[in-house]
Amino acid sequence: MLTRMLITEVEGVEMLSSYPIKINNVAIPFPDRWSETPKKISNEFETESGGRQLIVVRNKRLEVSASFTVSSRWLKRFEAWRDANYVTVSVYDAGSNAYVSYNMDIVSESFRYELIRHSERMKNTNGLYKLSFELEEL
Repeated sequence: MLTRMLITEVEGVEMLSSYPIKINNVAIPFPDRWSETPKKISNEFETESGGRQLIVVRNKRLEVSASFTVSSRWLKRFEAWRDANYVTVSVYDAGSNAYVSYNMDIVSESFRYELIRHSERMKNTNGLYKLSFELEEL
């Protein structure tokens, strides 16, 4: 009885997994970790009288820390995106109930991957990789 009630409440409702993260309009694998941090960009100056003045250049600049478990084919795709000048990242924004797109750079120095032990024996794959990197909004 309880199971039936839960199914009834969820039917017809879009779940968050229905809104995959997209890079260059390609839905990417669901991340193991996706942490967004909005940063305020400001400059601080010293005035002639010796006081300090803070000028906010941008109210919000998105930084993302992400990790994935991916196949070798996905790893190659992420490497190509890393080497590009920028990528367009689209994420679902619950507040506006729509996708929001950001032009971002995959930080090369943060791009790390390693083969998961014994995964190279998996059928139809050259192995699985633990991949992590950071993205910065341009």
